[in-house]
Amino acid sequence: MGYLHIDGAAFSAGGSRFNPTEARTITAWLVAHRERLETQYGQKIEDLLAIVTPFGRQAQELKQACAAAGIRTMGAGAMTIGTVHSLQGAERSVVIFSPAYAKGADGTFIDSSTSMLNVAVSRAKDNFLVFGDMDLFSLASSASPRGLLGTFLFAKSENALKFDVQPREDLE
Repeated sequence: MGYLHIDGAAFSAGGSRFNPTEARTITAWLVAHRERLETQYGQKIEDLLAIVTPFGRQAQELKQACAAAGIRTMGAGAMTIGTVHSLQGAERSVVIFSPAYAKGADGTFIDSSTSMLNVAVSRAKDNFLVFGDMDLFSLASSASPRGLLGTFLFAKSENALKFDVQPREDLE
């Protein structure tokens, strides 16, 4: 397990949420680590990795950012990028979870279904990585799904990924 803290800004749209900084940072991380991952697994990144999020609008942000970086997001051989439900019944060597929440959000949607995080975590064969605002997990009740995940994420200091986070456009 691993995590990267991203101090992004989350927005609401049509009953969904999205976090452009989170999407851009995940894409930049994929670009920076693509060659190493493909060499390690002997597969294209689109086949070995999936990105899941609780929100359809965030899935769109991720698809757009990845497509712009040359990662196949549509058609045959495309990377699985979607809501947690898009991974049901499938496994990937690496699963990235994009919560899309930011500072001050309560994250209760993630806790509303105990199976949401369970499905996301259990589909990762080797690595489950969370990219987002870690306050969402560290401040959650230890009895909640987010709190339990936080317990595992923060159990070892080496779970913290080191990567330059993308700048927030809303602060420029």
